[in-house]
Amino acid sequence: MRDFNSRNYIRESGKVIRIFPQLKEKRIERHLNQGRHYQDKGMLEEAIKEWQGVISLDRQNIEGHLELGVAFLDKRNFNRARNHLKNVLKVDPLSEEAYYYMGLSHFQEGDYEKSIQIWKKALSICPDDWEFHLSIAEAYVEIEKYGEALRQLDRILKLRPYHIEALNLRAVIFLYLGEFHQAVEVLRECLKSNPNYGRTHLNLGLVYLYQGWLDIAITEFRKALKLSPSTPETLFNLGYALSLRGDLEEAISILKNAITLEPAMIENYVLLGNICIELNDFQEAERLLLKALCVNSRSVEAFFSLGNLYAKKKDLKSAIKRFREALKLDPQSTPIRLSLANAYFQSKQNPKAMEEVKKVIENDSLSPDAYVLLGDIYSSKGMEREAEEAWKKALDLSPNEDEVKRRLEAQAHCT
Repeated sequence: MRDFNSRNYIRESGKVIRIFPQLKEKRIERHLNQGRHYQDKGMLEEAIKEWQGVISLDRQNIEGHLELGVAFLDKRNFNRARNHLKNVLKVDPLSEEAYYYMGLSHFQEGDYEKSIQIWKKALSICPDDWEFHLSIAEAYVEIEKYGEALRQLDRILKLRPYHIEALNLRAVIFLYLGEFHQAVEVLRECLKSNPNYGRTHLNLGLVYLYQGWLDIAITEFRKALKLSPSTPETLFNLGYALSLRGDLEEAISILKNAITLEPAMIENYVLLGNICIELNDFQEAERLLLKALCVNSRSVEAFFSLGNLYAKKKDLKSAIKRFREALKLDPQSTPIRLSLANAYFQSKQNPKAMEEVKKVIENDSLSPDAYVLLGDIYSSKGMEREAEEAWKKALDLSPNEDEVKRRLEAQAHCT
């Protein structure tokens, strides 16, 4: 009796057909190449079907599992991505690519500690791989462990002193630490070695933006965009800077382009929605912010912006609902809780407004806006002495608050 290996057979029309090993390898190669062809054309679903065909022919095929892992990562289906990457590591425990994408799956989910753990394990296999050091540094930046991030970058720069990505991330860390001069110095050195690297111009623009130098920031963003026209981050920051400068029409055009290039980048929807609120285009603002929530149902910024939209429309019930949803996701946020308190106050729910504003003061005793609102609540209740104390406290914290001065002057005239 012939001893058939079941892995060398497929079923067609109810019959078992033998696939000879050399034909099987050719079919696997064809599926892999066709999948990559579809991927290059942006046809990810078709690519996935081809690579699943590879796995149906050989359940331990490393290339098939790796391609599927990366594809599901692109679709943000993290569990399926990790399942395929685990299958790669079962067959090849030393696969650097599998470790990289496994760590990236946790990074994209926001589990930065887990991504660091996985990438450090990869470094035990390939200790001098600068990509893992750079990825670990990026994860440390996300959790604000800047010292650890700089140590990772030092290891790269010890081997490659002019590594432009490591130098750029080093500059970004200096930016976050408020060391603007050092950040600019590093980035200018980058430009000397490679003046055509778009990321350097982007980061230089960010340093200037943080310092409020809008014109020069916009100039750098435009340089970055000219060098890398399809970078969503550059488009977002250029759009943001233009909106701050009041060039709203160009900002809208830039941000729409960014959304076309990267539909999953939620920041573009939120910023564009806020610009529409400013322009009183409430219908378009609502559409954009609801779209943002379709992309990420836990976006604090989208809920908060929706609350501001409804508050501006005087739909206070809806505003309160959205502010509460934002607050559930970020309970320590002073701006969100203060907006909720103000919405309660505007809707004549003074006890709830008082409760929320006092929580703000408990968590942030240096918020002048909280004391202004507290004074307004007291004044509406006829408690003028308490109102005066709250307004004076606000003025102590922010002496240039002209509106508070007018409140106190009006109160003095009344008495």
